[in-house]
Amino acid sequence: FGSSHFRVQKREWPFCFEAQGRCQLVSAMAFRGSTKEAFLPWAGAAFEPEYEENQHAASGSDFIEVTVVLHGANTRIRTLSVPSKMSCADLKGHLAVEGVVPTCGGLEASFEEGGAPLADEAELHLVEGQVVHLTRAASLVSITALALGAGERADEEVYELVVPGEVTGLLLRMAIEQATAGALRPAAVFISEPGSEEAAHAVGDEETISLEDEQAIIVQRETPTEEHPVLVPVAAPAPPPPASKGFFSALKSKLIGSRGSKQEGPPSSFCIRCASNMKVKGSVVSCTSSEPWSSCAIFDVPDPSFFELCVELLADAPSAEADSLASRWMLGLVPLQVAAEAGIKSEAGRRQLLSQGYFVTVCHGHPAKVHTPGMARGTCGEDCAALPGELRKGQTLTIRWAAAGATFSVQVDDCDTITLPYSPGYTDVRPCIVFGGKPAEVSVLQLKPGQEWGGA
Repeated sequence: FGSSHFRVQKREWPFCFEAQGRCQLVSAMAFRGSTKEAFLPWAGAAFEPEYEENQHAASGSDFIEVTVVLHGANTRIRTLSVPSKMSCADLKGHLAVEGVVPTCGGLEASFEEGGAPLADEAELHLVEGQVVHLTRAASLVSITALALGAGERADEEVYELVVPGEVTGLLLRMAIEQATAGALRPAAVFISEPGSEEAAHAVGDEETISLEDEQAIIVQRETPTEEHPVLVPVAAPAPPPPASKGFFSALKSKLIGSRGSKQEGPPSSFCIRCASNMKVKGSVVSCTSSEPWSSCAIFDVPDPSFFELCVELLADAPSAEADSLASRWMLGLVPLQVAAEAGIKSEAGRRQLLSQGYFVTVCHGHPAKVHTPGMARGTCGEDCAALPGELRKGQTLTIRWAAAGATFSVQVDDCDTITLPYSPGYTDVRPCIVFGGKPAEVSVLQLKPGQEWGGA
């Protein structure tokens, strides 16, 4: 599934050591180096020992004054003295020791407001009067975006996106465009009023909003520019359609089905349980990301003891010789517990989903491939000789799960059903689809209106 690099960072004494996500601070006195002889404050008369020359001082790292801007609900500005040469991680630790921040965990530092965050291992060469901007790394949320057409384009599309939970209107539009790899360029974003689903307002560029998991928003597409534009007065974003009572709840329920922790018991029909970086239009599910295996969806079913997931190819499957992961995809089963624990909002969660799932792919040559948790990572899986690969446009691929007997089977078109020798066992599982990269897309037949699939 593409190479994954795990980086272990060595943090130099005395600033910051991170263990299991927590930042443990070391006393600033360590900056002063070791004592010339054994120092026992409870045994001697003098409390202050004599120190050896500090290694930082020996290295010629002078102290300079910098201005630190802490962005948040209430922006704060501090000026303090720090070494001119240090790593970004050491700078964060120094600020924590000085009491500028309570902890250095989850901090992002940059030299420009809104600029790209500096890597922890980056070596900094600070100058007198340097300004450093600090922000807390934003938590991510999964949202549903209804994209309304612009100009002559009147169609509507639904996107499942992962965006920061707290963001300004301008950055939200930028995040949506980035998450969809430019496929959705927002002119305006509308959200429901706090505590009310009966009214919506356009989010201003400088307005800071807090989004929640599974929140529904409306995105007005940017009007395509003409080759020879005519200068006309710039119009304000058009308001969304009049919102009837419970409009956003109805929108989400109608387009993607009811899902989430508030739901009790199985759904009444096949629906999307959770998704990341994908677009839904009718029964067509498309990848919106160019990042390897970052687009996926987990479906929910009325009867978890027996179900099937059938997709129709909208384009020929890539050959084994294709250069990249673009247009590749896999169908599979994911243990519900793993899906709930890992989540799919983060890269780490999606990576765990891939490593714990049971997948079938017809997009890596002939024959088809099967990948299970026991197989080596970074491979497309093991050959399944009885199952053809490189399917053509219009063909279908179906996976079935029967809890009785823990049977995982696959079928191409109306050919014989193949029972795979691999199974997640007697666990609660759900069907899922994972895309290698855009422009991968398929039609999920169970999402077509009026279809009844699976169940007893």
